[in-house]
Amino acid sequence: MATARNLNPVDQLRGLLNDNRLIVVCGRHDDAAAWEDAIGQNLCRAIDLDTMALERSDTVRRKESGRLAFHHESIAGLNGTGPLSDIADRFDPQRLAALITPDPLDPPAAGSRRRLGRRRPMWRLCEDKGVVDAIWAQLGMPYPRSVLADGGHDVAALGAMVDAGDGAVCAVQRAGAAPTSGAEGMWWWQGDRIPDLTVSRHHRLKVMQLVPGVPTRLHGIVFTNVVVAFPPMEVVTLPRPQSGTFLCCGAVGGLADDQNLRRLTYEIGSGLSARLGYRGAFSVDGLMSADGFLPTDLNTRLTSAMEAAAAPIRVQIQAANVVAREGCNLHDVEWLGGLAESAFSGDSVTIYGAANRANTASNVAVRWAGSELVAADPDLAHGQIRLEPSLRGWTLTACLRRDYLPSKPYAGPVAPKVFEFADRLLGTDFGSLAVPFGLEQYPAVPPASPGR
Repeated sequence: MATARNLNPVDQLRGLLNDNRLIVVCGRHDDAAAWEDAIGQNLCRAIDLDTMALERSDTVRRKESGRLAFHHESIAGLNGTGPLSDIADRFDPQRLAALITPDPLDPPAAGSRRRLGRRRPMWRLCEDKGVVDAIWAQLGMPYPRSVLADGGHDVAALGAMVDAGDGAVCAVQRAGAAPTSGAEGMWWWQGDRIPDLTVSRHHRLKVMQLVPGVPTRLHGIVFTNVVVAFPPMEVVTLPRPQSGTFLCCGAVGGLADDQNLRRLTYEIGSGLSARLGYRGAFSVDGLMSADGFLPTDLNTRLTSAMEAAAAPIRVQIQAANVVAREGCNLHDVEWLGGLAESAFSGDSVTIYGAANRANTASNVAVRWAGSELVAADPDLAHGQIRLEPSLRGWTLTACLRRDYLPSKPYAGPVAPKVFEFADRLLGTDFGSLAVPFGLEQYPAVPPASPGR
C-alpha cells in the first residue's frame, strides 16, 4: 500500500474520488487512453473530443479558438442535452462520478457532476491583459511599457506612446471575452507600417512596446507545500512581415540549463502563492532581452508546451495539476521534477503550424544542407516533417534533432526554413515568415559536423 511519503499525484487523485468513479473529458485520443490506463478502466471513463469533432465537417477548418469553443459546447452537453451525456450516463447512470476537464479546456458549464481541479474565477481573471501588469508590479518584476484603450482609438498614436525604438505590438480582445490563444488577435508594426486592424468600441486594445529578445516561457506548478519549477523553454513565435501578425509554433526545450531562469520561475510561483493563494500550474511568457527577462503574459493553467511529450507523461502532469488545485501537498518533488524534465527538455525540438491547404498527407525525412532543409534518406536525416489533416485544416509537425540545429541553442532563427520547405514541397500556404525580433544575430550556418 502506498504511504503518504510515496504517494504520487495519480494515487492522490484516486483518493479524492471517495470510492466513486471518474470521467475525464479531454481533447486528444491518446490522452484518453492514458487516463484510463493510469486510473484503471474500471474506475475511469475518458472521452476525447477531437475524434468527435473530426466527424463534423463544420469544425475541420476552425481556428484554435473555434476548436476550444466546440469543446466547450460539447462539454456543456453533459447536462443531458448533448451526445457526451449519453456516453457519461452509460458509465455513471447515477451521476456520482467526479469529472475532470484537463487544461486547457476549462469549460464554463459541464453538467452537475462534481468537478475536480477547476480553476477559481480570480485565477482566470489574472490572465486578462488589463490585469496582468498589476501582478508583475506586485511581484517586483520589470515589464514592457504598455497602454490600454477601448477600440476605436488611433492605434498609431497609442503605439507612439510605448514604442522604444523597435516597434509596437497590439493585442485585440473583444470586451468580456476570454483571452485568445495561439497568437490570435496579435499584430505588430515598426515605423509607420501599421497593419489594418478592424476593431470597434466593443474591443479592448493593449498596445505594448516591441521588445527584441528570445521569446521564453517560465512555468511550473504551485502546491500547498512547494513550488516545482519546470525547465524554461523557448517559445517559437515567427513574425509575418506581410500582414503584421504572428505564427505561433509551440514551445521547445533548450534553455533547461539556465539556472537563473529556473530560480525566477520558483520566485514567481512563490509570489503567486503568497499574494493570491494560487494553486496549480502556471506559465509566464516573456522576452529574454538585453535588460533581462521581461514578462508579457500569464497563463494560470498548463499550456500546449506538453503537446510533444508522450501521453502517459502528459496525464501524470495533468493529474499533478488537479491535485494541486485541490489543495494537496506534493510528496515526491523529485518524481514530478523528473517527469517535467522528460516532458519539456530533450534531444529534439518539435515545431507546429496550421495551414489551410496542402497537397496530401506526408511524412518526410529532412536534413540541413547549409542553411536550407532538404529531403533526405531516413538513415541520414536530421529530423522529420509530418503533415496531416486536422481540426484546423492541415497540421504540420516538425521534429528536429537539437544537435544539428544550425542556430542552436535556439530554434527560432531557423524555424522559418521548416515552413519554406513545406510550402515548396508539400503545397502548404504558410507564406513569408521572419526570424523572431532580436535573434537575427544567430545566422543559419551549416552544422559543425556533416555526419549523422
